[in-house]
Amino acid sequence: MTQEAARGNLSMNRDIFRIGEVALPVAGIRDMATLQNRKLAVSTEDRYYELRAPEAICLRKYLLFWRLIGKDTEEPAKKEM
Repeated sequence: MTQEAARGNLSMNRDIFRIGEVALPVAGIRDMATLQNRKLAVSTEDRYYELRAPEAICLRKYLLFWRLIGKDTEEPAKKEM
C-alpha cells in the first residue's frame, strides 16, 4: 500500500535523515539506493520509503554520505581485517 509519509526538504547528518517533518535515525536505515533520475529508496527494519523529487536534484549525495558514515561506525575489529 502506497501512502505519502511526508513532503519537504531533505537533510542528513550522522544521526538523522530528515524528510520534511519525518526524522529517520541513520542507524536504523538498512539499505538505500537511487532509482532512475529523481528517486531514492530507503528501507528501515519495518518500513520502505521511496522519495520522489519534483525536479532534478542530486539524491546520490545522500546515498554516498550514508555509505561513508556507515563505514565510520563499523566496529574497530571489522575495520582492521
